[in-house]
Amino acid sequence: GLAWMRRINERWMLRIFTSVALATDNHNTSSDAWQFRGGLFAMHQPKPELTWLFGALALGRNDIPVVPAAGVIWNSHARLKFDLILPKPKIAYLLSEKEMRQSWAFLGMGLNGGTWGYEQSEGINDQLTYRDWRVVLGWESIPAPKPRMPFAPGRKFGIEVGYAFGREYEFKSNLPDFDLDNTLMLRTMLSF
Repeated sequence: GLAWMRRINERWMLRIFTSVALATDNHNTSSDAWQFRGGLFAMHQPKPELTWLFGALALGRNDIPVVPAAGVIWNSHARLKFDLILPKPKIAYLLSEKEMRQSWAFLGMGLNGGTWGYEQSEGINDQLTYRDWRVVLGWESIPAPKPRMPFAPGRKFGIEVGYAFGREYEFKSNLPDFDLDNTLMLRTMLSF
């Protein structure tokens, strides 16, 4: 993927990103398995601790191809950050800051899932969309952002535990959709 962030003036900034993914079971590598994702945001920062965000996210999913992304990032205190942006808001607390990295604990929620290309047992290519809602508690290590920048590029890693509910599988073919039981989850994250 590629990302670009540009300050327009003292209060406005643009952020654009795009990525391509091959989401497959390694048998269906047709166009069903290729996804194009991305986003476009305008950010307005009336004061250093407050950033409003307006835009849209392309998710590469069959059920919800595009969602609005809107909300506010508010650093109410040096150690407390409210990242109240739909579709995945979270509240984070700064645990430590060393040199150019920060360690945060967070509580978040939101819509998750994706679409994958797979091959049915009869050899027919199909697509499967998984959807859930999650409430998570986690820890992450991120690069320290530069002054007046709400996001920082660089390597990020973390771990989260949570509760997933409203889980559902939806097929593009005539196979019947079905619901899954609620569950506990553990996820590790690495991005760069």
